Amino acid sequence: MAYARKVFDRIPDPNNSSWNAVFKGYAQSEFHREVVLFYRMKKLDVSPNCFTFPILLKSCWKICTFREGDEVHCFVIKSGFGANAFVGTALIELYSSGRAIEAAYKVFGERVERNVVAWTTNAMINGYILCGDIASVRLAPERDVVLWNTMVVGCIELGNMSCLGTRCWVVV
Repeated sequence: MAYARKVFDRIPDPNNSSWNAVFKGYAQSEFHREVVLFYRMKKLDVSPNCFTFPILLKSCWKICTFREGDEVHCFVIKSGFGANAFVGTALIELYSSGRAIEAAYKVFGERVERNVVAWTTNAMINGYILCGDIASVRLAPERDVVLWNTMVVGCIELGNMSCLGTRCWVVV
């Protein structure tokens, strides 16, 4: 990553794709603290895109920098990417990992489409499980094998199989 950074630093006017490549490289190398480069990107007036924010938000939740995550969230809103599914998922993961389930649910509530896939992929289920709130998981409007498996894994992680209840779900 050091060589990639040297090459990047030599680019006279890096575009958002160049920035995204550097962010992704740092994230994949577990150098999540390099998310501070985002401030340099903003200072140089380079516009982020829908691929920039999920990388930044994931780095924020990986290193528990929720204040910076909130700042990125504000920039997401100002930039008009709040409705993007990938950005929304990353925001839900950020807030869920910080046990701010109300903020995660607020982001989830702003989603245009909330079906089984959205419930599971938007990390809402995992957020509730992380916070130990299995009762809210049961509020999912539709139930399928993926949701059931997510709940079982969550209950195992909580060490409480009784949280599934005695009534079985009918899976279609």
